[in-house]
Amino acid sequence: MEPIDRSLRAGSAGIAVPKLRPGSLLGQFEDGDHYFETPSFSYLGKGVLNAKEISQKDLRNGSFAIEDLIGPDTNRAFVELPFDREAPAKVITPAQEVFTFKALECPGGPVELLDDPVARAIYGSNPSNARLLESLTLEIAEDQEEASWLKCVSQAVSQINERRIDKVVLAKTVTLKAESTISEQRVLTNLSGSFPGSYLFAFEGLIGASPELLLSCESSQVRSRPLAGTVGRFAESGEDETAIKDLLSAESFSHEHLIVRDYVAGILEDHLEDFSFSDEPYVLTLPNVHHLASEVWGTLKPGGPSALQLAAMLHPTPAVCGWPVDDAYRMIHELEGWDRGTYGGAVGCIDRMGNGWFAVAIRCAKIDGRQARAYVGNGIVGTSDPGSELAETRFKLSGVVSSIVGALAP
Repeated sequence: MEPIDRSLRAGSAGIAVPKLRPGSLLGQFEDGDHYFETPSFSYLGKGVLNAKEISQKDLRNGSFAIEDLIGPDTNRAFVELPFDREAPAKVITPAQEVFTFKALECPGGPVELLDDPVARAIYGSNPSNARLLESLTLEIAEDQEEASWLKCVSQAVSQINERRIDKVVLAKTVTLKAESTISEQRVLTNLSGSFPGSYLFAFEGLIGASPELLLSCESSQVRSRPLAGTVGRFAESGEDETAIKDLLSAESFSHEHLIVRDYVAGILEDHLEDFSFSDEPYVLTLPNVHHLASEVWGTLKPGGPSALQLAAMLHPTPAVCGWPVDDAYRMIHELEGWDRGTYGGAVGCIDRMGNGWFAVAIRCAKIDGRQARAYVGNGIVGTSDPGSELAETRFKLSGVVSSIVGALAP
């Protein structure tokens, strides 16, 4: 691992403590629990009644029965779909569950730009901000050596320009090691406050706040919100408005987004009635980035697949894998050389009626005691510059890293 700062000191200065969303069950969440929250419901699971594994191939083929996965004594279960399509999916039925459909009140109007002195201190662009971090020693290291990752990007660019594929999404990780146990609950709460309207999840230590809805299916109404095409936020309103205009006008962003939208629409169309999707993408604004987003929706045909089967068919999308998906997927395994686990896969929950809700597993970290591993991915195309891609990964990591550091503050 390549060290970034082995003597970073973290404290409460400059780190806001977010309020829980009205209707959220996050206040009852404890470390080790399972959790999934959308803008319309919260689902909390305590303890484990059953833990089952099933091949993702069987999920895609529909070779399973929902009642066998959930069991006879509960109504719902949590689901994890790893990025590796050959790795088994995991279904967790909690010993105790709390579910609420109470609408959550997410802040409206302009989104407040995320102030991130923590990330600036970590990556050295403004070393004076390190004085904000005072109470404990925190070791932060990039797991992939800089030279190795830059070489990986260069190899991907070369193969793309040889016309093997159009785009590949390469991931990297950063590990944080603290002197005390990192609270899953505090990290999740910080992410909730920093990224309003996201899909919050906690699954066996994987904690995240994803902006991307892979799929929801409720009472036969199916919806997906693919995201692709991203620019960073700017503190100055003029610069931020320019970034949005560039996002909407640049052909490269539009092309990247339409690939993902059409991929999702192409899979869902055969299984839906009253099928439709956004003609043009819109801008989804988050505290640290702007994304291009689309909506895909329709009504499940009678006898159609369950939400779990549809989610398994969709993932991984070009947004987290590349295009064409199968070729990009193979290149990722050739170049990365490490197991992504659930990052880039999907997390969510299902019920015994075949309904389900799944978020793409991004903007997340795996927490294990005093250690946390944060994940990030970048879409690489034929014109990508390795150095710029590295800088972008560090920027994208900032929200998750800051939420972890904030969880350590007294």
